[in-house]
Amino acid sequence: FGLYTNASEDGAWLTLQSWVRPPVLCHVDGQGPTRTWQAPGGLGPASNAYEFSVEVVRARDGEKVPLTLIRRKGASRDGSIPLIMTAYGAYGAEIPTRYTPGDMAWLDAGGALAIAHVRGGGELGERWHKAAFKKTKANSWHDLVDCAKWLIAERWTSPGRLVIQGKSAGGITVGRAMTETPQLFA
Repeated sequence: FGLYTNASEDGAWLTLQSWVRPPVLCHVDGQGPTRTWQAPGGLGPASNAYEFSVEVVRARDGEKVPLTLIRRKGASRDGSIPLIMTAYGAYGAEIPTRYTPGDMAWLDAGGALAIAHVRGGGELGERWHKAAFKKTKANSWHDLVDCAKWLIAERWTSPGRLVIQGKSAGGITVGRAMTETPQLFA
């Protein structure tokens, strides 16, 4: 994120980060290797203890819904992991890849995170946004419920350990998922 250029100098500045690595400032000018600067403190000793993947969940209507899953390497799939799943699903907005110390503390404590990239958001373009808009809005919370069922079926977590969250318009997605299927969530 954050691509910047300046007409008075060659190249561009950008910031790179992942779900499990803090931001790094980079300068690219085409004249040699990319130069990078990292925030003081570095990645920390446990930076390689985490991993993430993008899974594909088949929704009830056959649509493929991306689900980002973030966890400690070697996490057991026995249904015991406490997991927080986030969703938004509105205005064509994406949930951006972001690194936060709070998320890392949750992972350190043995938890896992999931981001359900449900319809209504912008992750897969305008068609994805319109697929949960007005008359089709229910697709956003149906996708979230289907992602929750997948996480439970794949034994990443269990209903007593699965929490969902969403803010702003994501509250509609989360609220409706919770009221339709309260048995899935802690």
